[in-house]
Amino acid sequence: MKKIFIFTSVVVFLSCFIWIIYYIGYDLERIHPGGEKLIAEETSPNSKYEVKVYLSSGGATLPWSLRGVVKDLTQNKQRVIYWNEGKKAVISWVNNTTVKINGKKINVVIEKYDYRHDN
Repeated sequence: MKKIFIFTSVVVFLSCFIWIIYYIGYDLERIHPGGEKLIAEETSPNSKYEVKVYLSSGGATLPWSLRGVVKDLTQNKQRVIYWNEGKKAVISWVNNTTVKINGKKINVVIEKYDYRHDN
């Protein structure tokens, strides 16, 4: 009985630890607007998607960053697709589903860009 309790405790602890690492390091959806300034926006050629880029202050210890959000105008759903350091954003659409933000091509349906994981 004691071995099962110890095993269960270790599994729960490791699961929580892995979730926290994922949440802090990889989940762009946790980044919410708050004191952000809209600096650029563009609608796709077929008017199905809209991309907005916000300038976000990292505070005293972090650099300025850019957060790009795509909104599906037909379903009224949005998600973060771009996170990068900087103060300026240039948005251009390559086609109906691919956008280029500061030179990074992103398929708004399935992809996202996070500078922290750029190889």
